[in-house]
Amino acid sequence: MHRRVAVPTTAWPRLRDLFLIEWPKHIVPYSMLQNYISWNEKDPSYVRQSVEIYCLDADWEDGTFYLVNDSYLFFHTLDSDNARLESLLLMSLDNSKTYRCRCVYDRHLALLNRVVQRLGMEKSYEMACYLVHMPREIALDWDHLDPPEGIIFKPLTPDHAKIIAPVYPLRDQTSPGMFERIIRYNTSLGAFDEETGNLVAWCMQFQSGEMTALQVVDKKWLRSYLGSVLTACVGRKLAELGFDLWGIVASNNDPPQKLIARFRETGVNVIGMMHHVVFEPKRSKL
Repeated sequence: MHRRVAVPTTAWPRLRDLFLIEWPKHIVPYSMLQNYISWNEKDPSYVRQSVEIYCLDADWEDGTFYLVNDSYLFFHTLDSDNARLESLLLMSLDNSKTYRCRCVYDRHLALLNRVVQRLGMEKSYEMACYLVHMPREIALDWDHLDPPEGIIFKPLTPDHAKIIAPVYPLRDQTSPGMFERIIRYNTSLGAFDEETGNLVAWCMQFQSGEMTALQVVDKKWLRSYLGSVLTACVGRKLAELGFDLWGIVASNNDPPQKLIARFRETGVNVIGMMHHVVFEPKRSKL
């Protein structure tokens, strides 16, 4: 009989390094694990209480694991048939809880669908995305990253989480605390109206390691280049820290071939499809 076993924090770097193979194919689990290794160094008490990484039968050498942080679920495997990962998720997930799965690889979606069905749960949200990657060397060459006139760029502070969380599309009751930690421990940048001091846009590195949560909330700036230059500034900072850049782009943003062609012109590679999925206990039908 299989058993679920916690992966100790001392083994997290070795688990992370399994995903250097065929770089950047497995950049998502690599970056996500690196994020939590860093958080454990900065706030071991929080990680000990709130972050769980498990494997099957005390064996993670094939990269099979899952991580839960509050309602967020991340998982991966290098095993080609996904069988061990499916067994691990089926024996571990609680069908009375809601899970927010960021960055589910396309090849793992059928597995997740089976798990959701067998646990008697249901999906409440799903979005297909392109997984895009840029080598850090390209971002290090970026310059002239000046904000538009009337805007100043400054690092976010944890207090800004109260502004960001209510407009985050996948928000729940844990979102304010999540954004406080992301701002406190990860790279982030805000765009502020020079005259009023109001926060009008932001970009940050999510706990999965991706450049995300880019939002421009002031309609005045929606069609400007503010979002692009703000994202580039965060990307440059991450590249200086030694990270390749990656992110996700909703697949309905543009016709696929047009979008992919535009990415390639700027040195960005589309390396696969990802899915954001939220699943929860099945609602009773009255």
